[in-house]
Amino acid sequence: MGTNSRGNFMIKRFALPALLVLLVLASVAAVAVFGAHNAGGAGPQALFTTTLTPGQPQSTTLAGLPVVEIAYTDQINTSVTAVVYAAFHNSAGQVVYMTTAVLSLNEAVPENAVLVIFGLPTGEYQVTIFAVSSEGTVISPQSTISVVE
Repeated sequence: MGTNSRGNFMIKRFALPALLVLLVLASVAAVAVFGAHNAGGAGPQALFTTTLTPGQPQSTTLAGLPVVEIAYTDQINTSVTAVVYAAFHNSAGQVVYMTTAVLSLNEAVPENAVLVIFGLPTGEYQVTIFAVSSEGTVISPQSTISVVE
């Protein structure tokens, strides 16, 4: 049994999107676990509901890849690590794609989250963006943007 170049191409073509999906699923699972752990109100993050203030999201390209960028500003007097999620909704309102970025913010210094879009079919999407603490607590208001791929 030999391998052909088409088979190798297909494996390489789908390896990165499959890895991205696995990373997103692992992130969601981690948030679910840490969020359930923190549901009783234990821990310092339970005191904050709006730790990060979002800027206006923008759809652009970076190094030839389509991205959504959004700046966040830390509103508390400590460092914050956040996972920023972007959920892409089709015209039926279904989530068809998710991407994440990790931010480490310091007091009052804006930091850009760059959410890479890879493998999304052509179309128009409504994107919902929010930030979650490393403990699984939502720490920003939700932002939205319309994206055409």
